[in-house]
Order: sequence, then structure tokens, then C-alpha cells
Amino acid sequence: MKLIGPVQAKPDNNIGVWTVAGQAITVTDQTRINPRGGPITVGSWVELFAEESGTPPALVARRIRMVPPRPAVEILGAIQAFGDASWNLSLVSLTIDANTAINGEPQTGLLAHGAADLLSDNTLKARRLSVAWREPNGPRPDIAFNGTVEQLPAQGLEGQWRVSGRTVNVTAATSIDQSKGPVEVGSQVRV
Repeated sequence: MKLIGPVQAKPDNNIGVWTVAGQAITVTDQTRINPRGGPITVGSWVELFAEESGTPPALVARRIRMVPPRPAVEILGAIQAFGDASWNLSLVSLTIDANTAINGEPQTGLLAHGAADLLSDNTLKARRLSVAWREPNGPRPDIAFNGTVEQLPAQGLEGQWRVSGRTVNVTAATSIDQSKGPVEVGSQVRV
């Protein structure tokens, strides 16, 4: 899941539970924190990528970076539950009402994107919710992710790459931007 919002609380040494947009996010020594933009402090806006882990499930951050403030909190996650009063996206509950714009038909397990207001009680009130992945046989939006190149083809760049545990098929039609350096095992890339 991806969450963009303000940091409301965090440990001085970064390791432990942060509160971001009203959500408890566990930061470990394995979490990559991008130092570009300066140190992250309470009040900073961040973009974080997290996954559910443990029992009961909790959100554990994989990557965090500072971003400029946004007009609303943003979340991209799997629809775990939905109804007339709320949706749950990857452990994050968003309340909805008649003013919430909903695009697409929700279905448990599909991805959805939400924009929400952070209320004074640390709850999120959805402004809009969009089902980001439609099934079956519907149009599919582009999927983007950041990762580390773990494996490249034996010769050249065309063929199967392994990027952060995912197989990516690169063809002659694939645009590869190497303006920030050559692609090699260990490179950080956006697919």
C-alpha cells in the first residue's frame, strides 16, 4: 500500500511506531528512509510504501520519503471491505458520505485509490475513491513501482529482469531511461 500524509508523531531515532495521517506505521531498521529534502520531522509530509505484517496485521513501512504537502491525504491499497459508511483499504479505514465521489464498482481484493481529509479525531473522511483495477476483462491501468534490480538478462537489457522480487519483461519497445546512470544489478529503478 502507499500512503501520502503528514507525520504526526515519530520516535527520535526513527525506529518504532510513527503516526502518519492518523495511521500507526511501524518503521524498522530495514525501512529505507530517503534523506533527500532533509530530516523528516513531525509536520513533514511523507510518501510511504508499507505492507501488512504480523498477527494481528500491522502496517510495516518499506520506504519513506519526504514530499511537499498535498491538499488531501492519499492512499492506494487493496479493498478489504466496503459499505455505505466506510471502505477499508489495506488496513486503513476511510469514512464516506453522500459527498464522497466514488468511481468504479468496488470489489474485495481489487486496488483502489482514495483522497481524504484528516479530521481532528485522526480519522480519514474520503473525498473520492476510485477502483484502480477492474476485473474481469476490463481495461487495466498502468502499474508503476520502484525497486532494486536483482537480475538482468545475460546479454543486453532485453529479456526478463528481476526487480524487487517481481519479474519484468523488457522488449525492444520498452523505453529505458539511463540518464541518471546505467542500469545494472543493484540499481534503483521505477518500472
